[in-house]
Amino acid sequence: MLNPAPVRRHRARRVLTPGGVLDDGVVEVDASGVVQAVRRAHSGDPAAHDGWMVPGLINAHLHLEFASQGLVPGGEGFIPWVRRLMSDRAPVDEEMESAAARRMRDAGTVGVFDISNGGHTAPAFRQQGMQGVVQHELTGWSNKPDLAVRLQAASSDPSGEGVRTRPGPHAVYSVGPELLRATMAPRAGVPVSLHLGEDRGEVELVRHLDGPYAAWLRSLGIPDSDLAVFGHGHGLVAYLDGLGVLHDEVLLVHGVQLDREEHALLAARGVSLCLCPRSNLHILGELPDLDGLVATGVPLALGTDSLASSPDLDVLGEIEVLVGRAPHLDPLVWLRAATSGGSRALRRPDLGRFVEGARPGVLLLEGLDALSDLNERPPVRWLEAPRLPETS
Repeated sequence: MLNPAPVRRHRARRVLTPGGVLDDGVVEVDASGVVQAVRRAHSGDPAAHDGWMVPGLINAHLHLEFASQGLVPGGEGFIPWVRRLMSDRAPVDEEMESAAARRMRDAGTVGVFDISNGGHTAPAFRQQGMQGVVQHELTGWSNKPDLAVRLQAASSDPSGEGVRTRPGPHAVYSVGPELLRATMAPRAGVPVSLHLGEDRGEVELVRHLDGPYAAWLRSLGIPDSDLAVFGHGHGLVAYLDGLGVLHDEVLLVHGVQLDREEHALLAARGVSLCLCPRSNLHILGELPDLDGLVATGVPLALGTDSLASSPDLDVLGEIEVLVGRAPHLDPLVWLRAATSGGSRALRRPDLGRFVEGARPGVLLLEGLDALSDLNERPPVRWLEAPRLPETS
């Protein structure tokens, strides 16, 4: 009879599980890092670590290709910020991308949803043993001479292993309805992401065909016949719902300008929303309606956005801000958003949760006592780190 494979037992004062917080708990993993059991500690187990044991964190929205970009001044809204970014955009630097991915891993990140204009960043994550999605971002209205080529690209299948690359849209103001429908169609279980409601000007555009975004699009030569899809009094979420593109493989990002009726519709459609609070505060000085999102049960994830609008790519920095800005809300909401919420958004049940058969990594938030203390980032230590690819 074969002996059972040995397991490693990790014990901590608090363990985050799908069913709740387990006091004095143990996570057993095999030699491959696969969870074999989650249970209460008993005599014979190793001494407990001081702190919280959680699955590896998931950064559900970032732009790694801006790794060489410094922080771009903000505070006046998205259009002034993006104009500054584009006027002084740093060239893509793959060495700096790799270094940024390594820092993310060291800070506790195991899963990612990266947005890339070039669609080239997957290897940087794979080199660090991370998992997830790279979305090759597409834009375009009917005035693009190569729109047919973009539509064909929008229907391509996901590629790669571990970190899957797929096409996807940028935002409602940069992508016409035809390309939105093509890019947001379900694609082999690999989710799709869309920036939405980052700036109040988006609401003016979609609801009234007015404001700075309408002027901006007209200055880019978008014909009025295209822009006629806007100005019918619909909000951002209702506009997408009318196009038939909302489903449970959609991850919306930001949501600062969404109201509670829109929150309820997202919850009903099973659409995840990724919050990027530090970026929102930097660019616009606003946060989403956190109380409304929690009350309506919108599936939440957390992301850092890019180094052009955030000081680092550490998801714990987002939790730090949310706990500090909303002390009346249970901090467990944000810790779950950074783990199981990210798992749901990425459609990766093997990440973000301590369940049998998953391989989420085991992360220790050292010395953490009450979750309200997450208003300051705790030191982190991998007990079971993402497995790095073998080198020949």
